Amino acid sequence: MDTIKNKKSASSPDHMKKCPKCEGGKVLEGTCVCNSEWRGTQTNDEWTDCQCTPTTACPDCNGTGLIMS
Repeated sequence: MDTIKNKKSASSPDHMKKCPKCEGGKVLEGTCVCNSEWRGTQTNDEWTDCQCTPTTACPDCNGTGLIMS
């Protein structure tokens, strides 16, 4: 009869640490920069003076909040 040994996998919590890029938050918050000196995009007859980046899943931890330690 074979005995099963409890080996810790590489993805077990003991081998993981909080992602330094998103600080465990799983996403990178989008940011907006607004400046009336330049024009962003035009929607119908209105100009939007802000350029925004969307909130995205962290590329370092793939949205898990944890990376290998």
